[in-house]
Amino acid sequence: MLKAYYFLWRRAGMMRDEFIEYYEEIHADLIVSNLPRASDFRRNYPTWQHSHADHLGSLPFDVLTAITYDSRASFEEAMRVYLRGCRGARHLPPDQWLR
Repeated sequence: MLKAYYFLWRRAGMMRDEFIEYYEEIHADLIVSNLPRASDFRRNYPTWQHSHADHLGSLPFDVLTAITYDSRASFEEAMRVYLRGCRGARHLPPDQWLR
């Protein structure tokens, strides 16, 4: 079993609730439809205790995504897709590509 962790931040001007809704309703589906089947796919949205840290850029991250693969082959294929930025992946708009 191998696990990949992704730490992501919301875009400038995007509120936390808007980010969570977008990630759950759009981005998560893109991940599932473009990466090899995972045995577990979890999203964790931390609530940071620092009230002054609510502006963009001061938070350590907005979501921690953990994806677990049962086999090394599935993990390596997922990394190949991830590292090439998902260009050419099914239904993945350019604004979702890695930069």
